[in-house]
Amino acid sequence: MRSEGKIKSVAFNTTTLSVIQHILCLSCVLSAKNSPLEPFIFAFLATKIATTVFCAYRISQLKLAWKFSAIDLKKLKEMLFFGAPLILTSLTGWLLLLSDRFFINCYGTLSDIGIYAVAYKLSTSLTIALVQPFAAVWEPTVFKLFAEDQEMGYHKVEKDFKKYLAAFVILFSAMLLFIDDFLILLFSDSIYTKGTSLFPFLIASQFLMALGEMWGTVCRLNKTSRFAFTVTFFAITAKIGLNSALIPMYLLTGAAFASYAAEICSQSVMAYYAKNLSAPRNLFFSLQNLGLIAVFMALQMLVYFFPHMHLTSKGGLLALVSFLSCLSLRKNKAPKLIPA
Repeated sequence: MRSEGKIKSVAFNTTTLSVIQHILCLSCVLSAKNSPLEPFIFAFLATKIATTVFCAYRISQLKLAWKFSAIDLKKLKEMLFFGAPLILTSLTGWLLLLSDRFFINCYGTLSDIGIYAVAYKLSTSLTIALVQPFAAVWEPTVFKLFAEDQEMGYHKVEKDFKKYLAAFVILFSAMLLFIDDFLILLFSDSIYTKGTSLFPFLIASQFLMALGEMWGTVCRLNKTSRFAFTVTFFAITAKIGLNSALIPMYLLTGAAFASYAAEICSQSVMAYYAKNLSAPRNLFFSLQNLGLIAVFMALQMLVYFFPHMHLTSKGGLLALVSFLSCLSLRKNKAPKLIPA
């Protein structure tokens, strides 16, 4: 559906399946009083089955199913060889996002895992709601343009990244500033409010992951997946090493910082590959873009060291970040030629 440009169909499917999954999981957990784990797993499995059936039905409606039969064995072999290294990136994602809970379980309690899980889930809400759907719909359009004209494809990536960066700096900054108030409102007088101190690191790691969607697109445009091995090595080494060193001493804060630092390592390697593959073009790292990323990182550290800011101060900071983000989109005017 994405490759055919069926944007409305993709959006409809994503929204419908998300609603189905949450309703199934929530109803099963609430109906099981003594042992909620087994019904939750059953609900998750039922959701995946429903997803497969629903997507197959939607594809058949759009009369796209015939294209699958057109794939010959040679093409399938090429696809498998290309896709195999990407399995490592999926494992890397699991290690970066979820493996820290095993360490928390070793040095903390079940309550600590719950606090961390809630903080992590809320920090990913913007990624799930906006970043992933945007990437799923945007990338096929770039592929089509790149196939027709490589320079035009790269130009679109560069132009769209500026807007993408400015928009997500504003959105992630708003989330960074006000998510703790939302958590307290949602879980007042609950142990989950202890997770507010984790947001600066968890949200910053999600922000880096959002930027990585663009860098990964450049690698896929060049039809290479060789970067996967290097990214996997650096990400796993950083994550496991930092978890082992920080969680025993700092527990939840150590886990959140380990996720952030491991994401920096992972995305730095991805950015390096993207820059080399698109050389000599500078698609992402203009002075304006780097300055905007630095603004977000500065805001992240400010929120971490001064967590109890007044709402007025938060609003002022968000207005400042929004102004700088919009300012970065302004085109530099060409200098006027003075006649001799």
